[in-house]
Amino acid sequence: MLLFRVHPTHFERLAWSIPHFLSHVQCYTNSATLAIIASAFAHIDSTTVNTNPPNRKGISQEWEVLVACAQQRNGFPKSRCSEVDWENLIRLALSHGMAPLLGSYLEQHAGSMPEGPSRRLQQTHAQALRHNLRLCTHLLQALRALDTCGVSAIPFKGPLLAERLYGNVALRQSSDLDVIVRPEDVPAAVHTLREVGFKSRQRLSPKLLSALTMADFELSLVRDGLYLELHWDVMPRFYGINFGLGEAWQRSRRVGAGGSTVLEFAPEDLFLALTLHGSKHYWARLIWLCDLAQLLYVTRTFDWHLLLTRARGMRVERLLFVAFALLQEVLQVSLPSDMGLLVHMKQDPRSRNAFAMAKSNLCRSEPEEQGFRTYRFFLSARDSHADAVRQVIRHAMTPSGDELLGTGRALPKAVYLLLHVWRLVRKTARFAWRLVRRERDRADQETAVSAS
Repeated sequence: MLLFRVHPTHFERLAWSIPHFLSHVQCYTNSATLAIIASAFAHIDSTTVNTNPPNRKGISQEWEVLVACAQQRNGFPKSRCSEVDWENLIRLALSHGMAPLLGSYLEQHAGSMPEGPSRRLQQTHAQALRHNLRLCTHLLQALRALDTCGVSAIPFKGPLLAERLYGNVALRQSSDLDVIVRPEDVPAAVHTLREVGFKSRQRLSPKLLSALTMADFELSLVRDGLYLELHWDVMPRFYGINFGLGEAWQRSRRVGAGGSTVLEFAPEDLFLALTLHGSKHYWARLIWLCDLAQLLYVTRTFDWHLLLTRARGMRVERLLFVAFALLQEVLQVSLPSDMGLLVHMKQDPRSRNAFAMAKSNLCRSEPEEQGFRTYRFFLSARDSHADAVRQVIRHAMTPSGDELLGTGRALPKAVYLLLHVWRLVRKTARFAWRLVRRERDRADQETAVSAS
């Protein structure tokens, strides 16, 4: 027996009010309430992190060689070649995306490298060249097709970034293609790319594609085993970071590439985009720092004021400081000494702790690129506790693109509410289980210690 009845119209209004609320929570959330909730994240800022590289056997020596390569330091002593664990160095270079750069560096500065490692690095360089040339071919075909149908697209990362920063497409490993279009151009871009062979794993109806555009920030398309990530934003929506693609589009410029012209971000916008990408993945690869350093090196006039103004407007100043500090401490990059952000953030405990976390992860033998620690780092590097809380709320309640695509069709408005609730329940249960497992492991360790 039903005790009450809810009119379907009211239920649908409630369903659509949730994403509307989440999209505006940054503007309307009470700061006092957020301050109370933010106390739950106090442990994030109080964590003390060891910033020294790990002293595991065979790691520190190889890490030093890899950093020397990243710094393009001259005068690598040939006498030290016998001290290097070459297999471990190559493994470390591959995990950090540095193998092509390492091969080029050692060829110039360490002529007495053993034949086996030398041959392996040459093979890696050749494979990167073949793969990136294949990526370039597919990318230029996709960009020409989009340009023909009137869709403006900017390639992001990938082989064209290697050409822009290093002057050689073979000097940077690339796994897939990334292209950014305006949100309103997503349907036309998907249709055009489908005509040239880039297809989605699921059948995309107009309603499903519209829902995906509102909820996520990218769509994976594949052709001949190569993936093209079609972006309409730089960061996932739940981070609540407005990159301001409209402004970035106005500053973009056309450059020659592969016999045609393509759009590219202005250096300041590219620096911010690469910083956000590295931060999202906990700065787990040295190549991401090299990209920033090389971008500064090849840019004749870099507008620092524009960069800092954009970061302040996006509320990512602490993330930018972490990138600056890593460039200075790890790669010895010279930055303007009168930059107010560096002076202020170096005196801020939260900023110093966020930098320590990033540097510690970067210097590990196996850096963590995803998972709880990565998420915790990003929360600790937000400009305020309120930003961190908003991110958690949005992440807990905003359905991901995979969840929407998993349904195979656009959901009715009423069912869309259930997807928000289901995601919240699933995320809460996963977090609770992680806490229970951690406490159980701690109890087992204490029992083992007391028994011994």
